[in-house]
Amino acid sequence: MIKPMSVEISKGPLSKLMLPAIIILGVVLRLYRLGGQSLWFDEMYAIWANRLPVGGLIREHLASGHPPLYYLVMRVWFALGTNEYWIRLFSVLAGAATIWLVYLAGKELYSRKAGLWGAAFTSLSPLLVWYSRAATFYSFMIALATLSFYMLVRCSRHGGWLNWAGYTIATVAVFSTYFFAGVLLVAGTAVFLLLRSRDNGRLVPWLVCTSLLCAAAIASFFASRQAISESTSRLHFPGMDELLRLIYGIALAPFVLSAGPLDEAMNYKGTEGAPKSHLLALLLVIVVTVVIMGVSPRVRRWFTMKETRAVCLYAAILVAGPLALQIANQGLLSGRFYVWAAPVLMLLAGAAVAAIPGKKQVVAGVAILVGLIFLSGWTLSGGHIARDADWQGMLGIVADQKQDQDRMLCFPLHNCVMAAGYYLPGEMSIVGGMPSMTDNRVYFMPRGAEWTGYRSGYWAGTGASPPLGDGDLGARVSEDLAGAGRVWLVAEPQMLQKYPEVGEALGENWTNVGEWDYGYFKLGLYERHN
Repeated sequence: MIKPMSVEISKGPLSKLMLPAIIILGVVLRLYRLGGQSLWFDEMYAIWANRLPVGGLIREHLASGHPPLYYLVMRVWFALGTNEYWIRLFSVLAGAATIWLVYLAGKELYSRKAGLWGAAFTSLSPLLVWYSRAATFYSFMIALATLSFYMLVRCSRHGGWLNWAGYTIATVAVFSTYFFAGVLLVAGTAVFLLLRSRDNGRLVPWLVCTSLLCAAAIASFFASRQAISESTSRLHFPGMDELLRLIYGIALAPFVLSAGPLDEAMNYKGTEGAPKSHLLALLLVIVVTVVIMGVSPRVRRWFTMKETRAVCLYAAILVAGPLALQIANQGLLSGRFYVWAAPVLMLLAGAAVAAIPGKKQVVAGVAILVGLIFLSGWTLSGGHIARDADWQGMLGIVADQKQDQDRMLCFPLHNCVMAAGYYLPGEMSIVGGMPSMTDNRVYFMPRGAEWTGYRSGYWAGTGASPPLGDGDLGARVSEDLAGAGRVWLVAEPQMLQKYPEVGEALGENWTNVGEWDYGYFKLGLYERHN
């Protein structure tokens, strides 16, 4: 008869294999068809920028609004290969490190059992699986943020200058990777004050490290602010509608962190027509939690522990901080801004399950694992919001049929520049513009200039020409296509509906001789007939 897991799992001959098995499971899940999909924009951008000299690479990524540490690390990684599988493998390894760090944090805060449950949930988390399969800075940043949290817990519990040095280095690394990392200072202060013992000897190293981190955060902010190509002077106090959207975004965060990329890429522009089913699912979780608390004194005690209060507050700040900053800057809300809170939520879920007594613990844990397996399977099967077009397939058609003097007209322009640099052999003239995120205008580069990165201009960047709207857009498109016999049009279907002048410019003197639908983008081939 199999012994129930309610017994202390640190006992038994197979206990030492549990953590390696969990990590291996997470790695296998992340490696599944890792190179099967073409790269999307952020991945292609990392490869494109890697071709610049080191100084240019740093300036370019600062101009894009991202500190450069990840891209400097990837410069070494890319030296060994740049195929789809290899460039994503680094994120897989960072994801495996996150699983291990969640286990260590859970063990330090609660127990080995809590750490193992948390690691298992992290291993199967659809959101973390998603980012661990993308060649972007997110998986690297999540691992660093989780390391920062673990080191902070050790500092709060044990002190020691070695622990404080590790915490400081890990946190500075997050500052050097993520623009909103200053939020970690607020979250870290809350955790330290809640977890530290009354030994005043730990207050001095905390003050020293916090002072160093404040200086690093300020330096990171101003370095990015001065270099970023878009205007950063749009900070404003949110109005009532924006505050309501912020509250809605925060309320929806547990669903996004749990369900993953089903909705993480969605910008929450308002509450009207919002997916109320998500809030109902969250309400159901709250009701179940209250019921469990009512029937289990052990779970009630877990909720009142200072460790639980500290972790809950930490996760809340990691979610609310970036959302508040982003809505005050651009009025947008997206799950990618608080994805670093996912490991903390998985740790909380693992500790909560570990607090359930008897066989109910196994039932609750397995139920969560089954749900995560289903959601991760849905993510890997492609049943989620498309992040980008199949650039490999789309530009494969262009490569097979292109002729000399062909031109590509693309909206947004930078997507095609990045994709052509990776997937399109040979040279092709690429023109087009970048639709505004806030109105019905389109930004173009100055006439005759090519888009060469964020330093050369973006939406409101210094290098872009004034935006064009009704009456001017069609004339600019016609001018960009002057002298071309054939043009490949790449654009989002919604963009063509929003800007009919683009279609009109390709109407009178052009014939559509081919069209291919790639979901997020459409590809069309036009020939001039006069």
